[in-house]
Amino acid sequence: MIKILLSTVLALSCLQANAAVQLAAIFSDNMVLQRDKPINVWGSAAPGESVSVQLLGESADTKANSSGYWQVSFAAKSARTQAFKLIVTASNTVTLDNLLIGDVWLAGGQSNMKWTLGKVDDFNALSEKANNSLIRVFNIPQTIAKQPKTTLNTKWQESSSANIKNFSAIAAIFAQDIQAELQVPIGVVSASVGSTGVSSWVTNQYLQQASFAETVQNWLNAEKNWSTQQANYLTKTQARHKRKIKVLLAKGVKVSKKKQQLPSQVMHISESRLYPAGAFNGMIMPIKGLSLKGVIWAQGEANMERGLQY
Repeated sequence: MIKILLSTVLALSCLQANAAVQLAAIFSDNMVLQRDKPINVWGSAAPGESVSVQLLGESADTKANSSGYWQVSFAAKSARTQAFKLIVTASNTVTLDNLLIGDVWLAGGQSNMKWTLGKVDDFNALSEKANNSLIRVFNIPQTIAKQPKTTLNTKWQESSSANIKNFSAIAAIFAQDIQAELQVPIGVVSASVGSTGVSSWVTNQYLQQASFAETVQNWLNAEKNWSTQQANYLTKTQARHKRKIKVLLAKGVKVSKKKQQLPSQVMHISESRLYPAGAFNGMIMPIKGLSLKGVIWAQGEANMERGLQY
């Protein structure tokens, strides 16, 4: 099992002087904080603004830097099943409720990890086990970005039969098993995108290594000539669509007129899920700084023809 700690803090974008204090995207109600490691809390505020954070009877004070970034740290704490609040006070107050302390895992990769629990044959039995307030899930939507992002459009949730259906099956079952064994709160962050190669999940800096040079250069060349490439790609996409519809109709499958319509445009190449560092920039960078117990990963099929690079 690979264990990593995403400990390097990502500086936030510059803020206007009247900006309200905010927590980083990974923080929300229902969160699990990692036990037995220092607890870092960070976010944004107006440059120079005083920020005070209260956690389990302790207080930590700081000031936002010239970019509006602030961070405080609390001493490591043992597992805690009794819910508590996290309060951040500046010119405004932000209160997070129903937090726990336990083990936090990142579950990532491509389609095998993305496969949701609702698609598993024995979903009904598994969904009954999902009603566990000591398991918390954070489901990151597919987000591809050319440059590192700091925002996420998701929140922590208590595991339940209602919300686990669209969560990673591997991650959900893993969380259920280890929570039953360890009897501590478990938090799982899911970040996966089908068909992605390993180059989608590493940093821009890592891609500068010689082993990735050819891969990256191919993408740069395609992006440079995208005005021409885009038209060719659209033509190929439309041809594939025609063939697919033809096969379905030949099998007697009813296809609506709307679904038979040819695609009229294609996404920009930098929005492709295969774009180098794209998944890392959009889905991993926003949680950088979060202390983890470890990582479970299901990815590699997309690199079968480039095994040495992987």
